[in-house]
Amino acid sequence: MATLTDLKKHDARRHQRMLLADVDLQIGGQGSPSETGLYFAKIGLGDPSKDYYVQVDTGSDILWVNCAGCTKCPTKSDLGVPLTLYDPKSSTSSKLITCDQDFCTSTYEGQLPGCKPDLLCQYNVVYGDGSSTAGYFVQDSLKLDQVTGNFQTGSLNGNVVFGCGAKQSGELGSSSEALDGILGFGQANSSMLSQLSSAGKVKKMFAHCLDNNQGGGIFAIGEVVSPKINTTPMIPDMPHYNVVLKDIEVGGDVIDIPSSIFDTILSGKQKGAVIDSGTTLAYLPEAAYKPLMSKILSYQPNLKLHTVEEQFSCFVYNTDNIDEGFPNVKFNFRGSLSLVVYPHDYLFAIRDDTWCIGWQNSELQSKDGKDMILLGDLVLSNKLVVYDVENQVIGWTEYNCSSSIKLKDGKSGTVYTVGAHNLSSASSPFNFEAGKTKGSLPKLHLNPYSWSKVSNIIYLDSPAGVGLSYSQNPKAYDTGDLQTAKDTHAFLLKWFELYPEFVNNPFYISGESYAGVYVPTLASAVVQGIKSGAKPTINLKDVEAECKGKYYGDPSEKCYKSFERVGTALDGLNVYDILEPCYHEVDDGNKKNKTNSLLPHTFQQLGKNNSRPLAVRKRMFGRAWPFRAPVKGSGAPLALWPELMRSNPNHVPCVNDEVATVWLNDASVRKSLHAQPEKLAGAWEICTERITYIEDAGSMIPYHINLTSQGYRALIYSGDHDMCVPFTGSQAWTKSLGYKGAGHTVPEYKPREALDFFSRWLDGKLI
Repeated sequence: MATLTDLKKHDARRHQRMLLADVDLQIGGQGSPSETGLYFAKIGLGDPSKDYYVQVDTGSDILWVNCAGCTKCPTKSDLGVPLTLYDPKSSTSSKLITCDQDFCTSTYEGQLPGCKPDLLCQYNVVYGDGSSTAGYFVQDSLKLDQVTGNFQTGSLNGNVVFGCGAKQSGELGSSSEALDGILGFGQANSSMLSQLSSAGKVKKMFAHCLDNNQGGGIFAIGEVVSPKINTTPMIPDMPHYNVVLKDIEVGGDVIDIPSSIFDTILSGKQKGAVIDSGTTLAYLPEAAYKPLMSKILSYQPNLKLHTVEEQFSCFVYNTDNIDEGFPNVKFNFRGSLSLVVYPHDYLFAIRDDTWCIGWQNSELQSKDGKDMILLGDLVLSNKLVVYDVENQVIGWTEYNCSSSIKLKDGKSGTVYTVGAHNLSSASSPFNFEAGKTKGSLPKLHLNPYSWSKVSNIIYLDSPAGVGLSYSQNPKAYDTGDLQTAKDTHAFLLKWFELYPEFVNNPFYISGESYAGVYVPTLASAVVQGIKSGAKPTINLKDVEAECKGKYYGDPSEKCYKSFERVGTALDGLNVYDILEPCYHEVDDGNKKNKTNSLLPHTFQQLGKNNSRPLAVRKRMFGRAWPFRAPVKGSGAPLALWPELMRSNPNHVPCVNDEVATVWLNDASVRKSLHAQPEKLAGAWEICTERITYIEDAGSMIPYHINLTSQGYRALIYSGDHDMCVPFTGSQAWTKSLGYKGAGHTVPEYKPREALDFFSRWLDGKLI
């Protein structure tokens, strides 16, 4: 018989074998009902490992994916992610789970009726919206990203049992936002989290910060040590994450709700409110829903409600700030923990002047859930939510979900920083994922909102010397607006000569930022070529650009001083997007860090040291217009690229091109792109110093008048939170396009809306 000493030694040896790793789960999606209405993660399954995109759901338990031979499984998704059917036969590490195995008997609390040793362990899950999935359980290798350093990960492998979906119904089989499956983060022993925890791989703790502004966010497994949050206890012995709700305030007033709503007793257990990231909206029992809605609508008694899609109460309301016209809603929980839901959270725009209400009546959804208080992404987005299952508490705090959090390594105790991810953004076909270690080769992922989904796109580095383009004639690096248009037109004629199968396709010219000059000048050159009989004939249809304003001539001394006062007030802000903090470089000793006394000290410190981390945007983007870089007039050198060079002491610190620089300067990548090696073409830089550019086209107004008078359509759009080049000249136009909160490059900040208005414009539909 083992002694207590032997048992302690056994436990010590087991604890040494335990990894207790932190996991960084990359996520994408957007929680607003007018967007994707869900968040999803990328995981690896099988050997060899294949990537699967699964919805993250704290309201369910099992992980399941669609399997080969599945009935009514989706084959494509409007989210843009590739869908992959899991095939147990193609994985060398897969094992089928039979009904007599421990996993099956423990999941169903006993052996299934009629079980025989060769019968598979079946599963069937019905979700609250009536959709369902059915199939059988398999065991296979799971691959996740283990946190190994600040913003760094390695591979974590483990074996888990999950569902192999054989039949789907409802939204799971037909949804335009289809995914490979669902990843349940519930408390049951069958969940992935519980299985990994039992195997000593991870702690039974996780957190998410779902970004309802930019999309994606943070999802991590491990102990969060920063920021510190307050918590409320979970109600024990409940299948979901239930907490005790005490009351609800609207505009600071506690609304009159029967106490039985908060003290509901089901089977002798207190029900409380369910915290569920897999639910898009928020559901309240009718006795709470009606007084809540009445109180909210009392702030705007003249609103006329109408129903959209047979479930949403909507109204017309013209405003640039919805928060000014409606009250905050506050949920108060046990332990003095509160959750504030702002009008911009519970109201969502389906058109520029039409808003819908996200609160839903539980009684109208399902009979089983008519008394349920279910809090989904509507109230959880833009908050860091921590689930400490080991200590049976949940907590949250308002947070910038595009920033970062700190996790404590379960074995070494080292604290690491985990940043945000977004598996969807920008207009290019791909998104970047940073390499596992600093300087390592990044990965590419399909962009679900790429404009290449609805058109064939030529991505051109122009003028010569920009990006991966180069010239064997150094004089070609002395160029300007008109020469660039001429060179690009020559390139297009040669391209259509090489690929004549595209010559009859409708041809559009598009660009952003300084392309407000490139696009109309090139379009003018193409039109002149068509008239002069240049062959092949380009089938030019329309032009599309993100228009950026300019001012001409040297300002007067009075004007200059006024402009300087504005500059002083704005110094330190991220002028490319005033909604985001600025990426601050580490002081290299060669320049002085400017501080602006008008900005809060805490804002100035963002990203400057480890105590106040700030996630760095890892995407490749074109923020290429410097603040305070006026165009001096026709024929003057364009003060564009030098303002952004690292060698320039005044360059803008809000640009980070680390990931793109590593990827585009990798020899194997350049070879795959058929680009010349670095020794010949030079290194890729987001902005180059090797060209001298002359602004010689003058105002773009005559170009637009000339083109539109000949019947060519133009779509001009701007970022409404871009102070780099303010959008005041196109404010009314931009407002009509139906997006808000975009920075300098609209498709980066509002990818779904940008793809939508681009697609509609191509089709000749109203935007």
